[in-house]
Amino acid sequence: MINYEEMCVESEPVKEYLEKAKLESERFQERYENYEPDKSVLQRLKKYSDDITIYGFSAEWCPDCYEQVPVMAIISEMTGIEVRIFGHLMRDAKSSTRIWACPPSPEEVNKFLIKNIPTFILVNKEGKEIGRIIERPTEGYSLEESLLNLLSN
Repeated sequence: MINYEEMCVESEPVKEYLEKAKLESERFQERYENYEPDKSVLQRLKKYSDDITIYGFSAEWCPDCYEQVPVMAIISEMTGIEVRIFGHLMRDAKSSTRIWACPPSPEEVNKFLIKNIPTFILVNKEGKEIGRIIERPTEGYSLEESLLNLLSN
């Protein structure tokens, strides 16, 4: 089981992460300002706001992260779903066996076997992982639609 209190130690609310990430790359801010979410899907996601927490893994240098993390911030803002980010991940260029350098990457990258980012892990209130979105939404779907599909099944 995933312990909420332990997960909160190294992670931060998506909005706080986004504020810091914008200082590293303006692409985070551009995506946040220009993304138009599907409001009908967001409305349907609201009913899950008390049932799940989403934990994301991100890095400021990652193109998929600056595409998806701002969208996840909008989803969180408009639905009330709690999203927390383990950010500032760095690849371990010196190792042939490890993907991530820990530190600065949080140890959770190893605990959750994170290989690609962003990875969003959906966890229910009992601490059980109920799904993941890795790198980008399912082809042909928006991030909010992919979330709804995972939560509806």
